[in-house]
Amino acid sequence: MTQKKPWSDPRVTRAVRLLIDHAEFKHGFGDLWFGRPRYSAIFAAGTADNWDLTEDEYGKYLEWQQPKDAAVREALTLLAAAGFTKDNPLRFTLSGTNAQPSQQASVTLAQAQYKRNSQGVLDPTIKLYDQAAWAPVREKADFDHYVAGHSSGGLDPDSYFSSTYGAGGGRNYGKMSDPAVDRMIAAQRTIFDDAERKKAVRDIVRYILDNCPYGGANSGYVLNASQPRVTAFPNGGSNFDWGNSYEDTWLAR
Repeated sequence: MTQKKPWSDPRVTRAVRLLIDHAEFKHGFGDLWFGRPRYSAIFAAGTADNWDLTEDEYGKYLEWQQPKDAAVREALTLLAAAGFTKDNPLRFTLSGTNAQPSQQASVTLAQAQYKRNSQGVLDPTIKLYDQAAWAPVREKADFDHYVAGHSSGGLDPDSYFSSTYGAGGGRNYGKMSDPAVDRMIAAQRTIFDDAERKKAVRDIVRYILDNCPYGGANSGYVLNASQPRVTAFPNGGSNFDWGNSYEDTWLAR
């Protein structure tokens, strides 16, 4: 939560992002629980495929580079500058939900990565909530740091920007507030040319990657199956707006 110490220190939030191993999340978590995981710090897969940076472009950022050596060195330097070392580790609660096995697995993997990649400078303990209890915890930002599924509730990139990264957004649980982001979000809404808007959206993604204190580990499609006579049932991105999958679906005789 960016409004309380030490998470109000950008050196800490930057370091924590650098210590996540996105490749391990994609292959060790996404391949197991989702049908087609991909790198994305911003969007669900159904949005990312159309609007996001490519995976190769993500790979140019230190946070996504493999192996993790350079990112780990930078993270440890930042944490030391913020006063955290092996002798004075950053102890915090890593929250999440046990509502689904995949959710619990994501928190466990993040904890393991933080401990391993920080070489003991981060010392997170896990606290899991059932779904009913988790919703108000997240909405009130009553957490240190959390790993859990996230969606904007829609597929257009503006729904993600406005709800998750805009100041006062309904799903901006970390309470990020950046006037530059707010201006960029407002500007892209006024662009009706698809190519121009896609460029504006990608510029916002790049800005968020460089400046936002938090982001996603990866995104993925939801595995689903249907009977052969169910026609035009699309693969759905991992998001809460499930109803849009059924508009064009019909049953063959």
